[in-house]
Amino acid sequence: MQSGLFVQALNNFFMKQILFLSNGYGEDTIAAYIIENLRKKIDFDISAFPLVGTGKSYQCFDITTVGPCRDLPSAGDLHSPVRLFQDIKSGLLNLIWEQYLFLRKIGKNIHIAVASGDIYPVIMASLAGIKPLVFVGTAKSNWYYPYSYPEKFLIKRCCNITFTRDLPTCEDLKKSGINSIYSGNPMMNCFEISGETFGIEPGRTVIAILPGSRDVAYRDFPVILSAIEEISLMY
Repeated sequence: MQSGLFVQALNNFFMKQILFLSNGYGEDTIAAYIIENLRKKIDFDISAFPLVGTGKSYQCFDITTVGPCRDLPSAGDLHSPVRLFQDIKSGLLNLIWEQYLFLRKIGKNIHIAVASGDIYPVIMASLAGIKPLVFVGTAKSNWYYPYSYPEKFLIKRCCNITFTRDLPTCEDLKKSGINSIYSGNPMMNCFEISGETFGIEPGRTVIAILPGSRDVAYRDFPVILSAIEEISLMY
């Protein structure tokens, strides 16, 4: 992700207090890398509020975290009713209420909020009345899982600027009247190029397999490898 446009967008507000909100391990990591780069360019007071989990990625970068947070059974993956029920039993509703009250309390001291992830941190920041709000949409893409009409409505209503992970998503949001910008995929900033070639000859096409950052990645990776083997037999 090109940081120039992002920094310019922040500097246009002439603010000093920035709060990053994120909702998951991967989203925390993306936000942490953005913060790490911002530190080199602007002298703002930056803190992070991990809405899902305890923000271990922020700790690796020595980034100050604020607000009530805890680990829940689903780790933010609520695509199953069983996982949702487990989280509720473990105090999900109380946690959401505590986080909302905390945001309401500190909202008047926050000059700009940055929501990293999906629509959830956008909703939380908006309910707390924190403005202006920058949205770094890392979870959805028109390539496979586009934003729904209700999500577009909330983004347009709540967010001053939205950074998308790819150009088709950016163009789609613009058609809905959303101030969207594509300056690169922020997830790609989370890689450190080591120079390792793995013995691959220069010029050859290489497909990288990224199974994800959750625990289920260990379960999904063999399935992905099997799919790749089947595809390779077709060509």
